[in-house]
Amino acid sequence: MSDIPPKKGDLSFLSDDIILKILMKADPKTVEKCKSPSKAWNSRLCTNLFIKQNYKETKDKERSVIVGIGSLPSDQNSMWYVRASLNFHVPIEINHYGFNSIISSDHEVICLRISMGGLNPRLLMWNSLTQKRRFAPDEASKHCCHVVSLYAFGYLEDSMEYRTVHVHKRHYSDSTMSWSLYSSVEREWTHEGSFESNVQKLGPKSVVDNGVVYWIGWKRPNFPEPVSIITFNLRHRSFHEATIPAEVKSEYHSLTPFKEGIELLTFHNVGLSRQILVWEMK
Repeated sequence: MSDIPPKKGDLSFLSDDIILKILMKADPKTVEKCKSPSKAWNSRLCTNLFIKQNYKETKDKERSVIVGIGSLPSDQNSMWYVRASLNFHVPIEINHYGFNSIISSDHEVICLRISMGGLNPRLLMWNSLTQKRRFAPDEASKHCCHVVSLYAFGYLEDSMEYRTVHVHKRHYSDSTMSWSLYSSVEREWTHEGSFESNVQKLGPKSVVDNGVVYWIGWKRPNFPEPVSIITFNLRHRSFHEATIPAEVKSEYHSLTPFKEGIELLTFHNVGLSRQILVWEMK
């Protein structure tokens, strides 16, 4: 591992030809998951010519890599295979009073919460490759004083429709969490409901797989200790809760998509080494 800080560079505009060449060399599962608000691009990736060329480029490739983004605890013990940093440029002009925060991404579309001047925030769905974007009203501004106020974003399985769910709870002592749902088809917050849960807090990071959102649920008095995995099915609008086995829990916990599903990564440092456990959820 090098102690030299990573170089920063601006992510310049990519032409359609360059984007097509990148996707041509991507594995088929990545291309299959790549969706865009642009119908022309979706049709382009489904042609027989593209499928044949993509197969020719990727037929001999087979590899699996877990990539962590962010500052992990004691990451000075990590081995960096590739380390890079890019400036993230939101496609909207924001002054020094404004803000932006990434909610999540799915099928190459990024969902952000933005405010151009510090007031009236909105949700932005943006494909950074094709530069296509859509806006949605901000539901979180109605629940700014709640102890839990989280978004999650994802596409429905085998569909071009995406949905955004907002989960909120006023007090840690409340046993009920409320939710509301935005649909790209109806273009408004059309559904809402509530569910009972044993957890008092949801982790800020969500992971989406095949139209299902995953969170780590935490409980007092020791919030660093996870209790269960909370899931929300975007199509059926249903919540489920699965208890995390005691033997899986460790010092640090994180959800990640890996291979054909979602895994819970738990790890702790032992001297100069790190012990990692991967719990695969079926």
